[in-house]
Amino acid sequence: MKRMLITLGLASFCGLAGAENLIQNGGAENDIDWFTGFSGKLTTLVKSGKNCYYIEGTKKVTAKKLIAIDSNKKYELSGWFKSAGDDSSKFCFGLVAFGADKKKLKDVKPFFFVADNKICPEIWTKFSSQLKGSELPAGTKYVKVILLANHKTPKGRLAVDDLEFKAVK
Repeated sequence: MKRMLITLGLASFCGLAGAENLIQNGGAENDIDWFTGFSGKLTTLVKSGKNCYYIEGTKKVTAKKLIAIDSNKKYELSGWFKSAGDDSSKFCFGLVAFGADKKKLKDVKPFFFVADNKICPEIWTKFSSQLKGSELPAGTKYVKVILLANHKTPKGRLAVDDLEFKAVK
């Protein structure tokens, strides 16, 4: 009986810890072209692995692919960020909502629930937040990840690593 409970406990823990990242190549480790707008990749200043993304100046980074949303699930969006230039970077990090027709919802602005005009420190810092699918704008069936960098401080350089979007319990 003890062995069965331990096995069930480990299976439950692994299910939480191993939730699938719905963002492909969130750590810039391979050549999957999942985003548009990053300035490039760095092999220095990385949080983990061999590469990270960076944004030079004012940029909008958007996922190229839609992610289906289940309004009954809770999701977590997270990433590691670091100011990597002479000026501190400000950024916004969140989602853009799309309807069942896979078109952006009209009159709905990006939902910056993780970071909205945050000043990024010069050390790697994790920013993350959770939301229920039902908390997204009415009619949301899909989302894209969006990141706005340095829109108030155009000289900043922002390093980005380990972006994740996953269903959580």
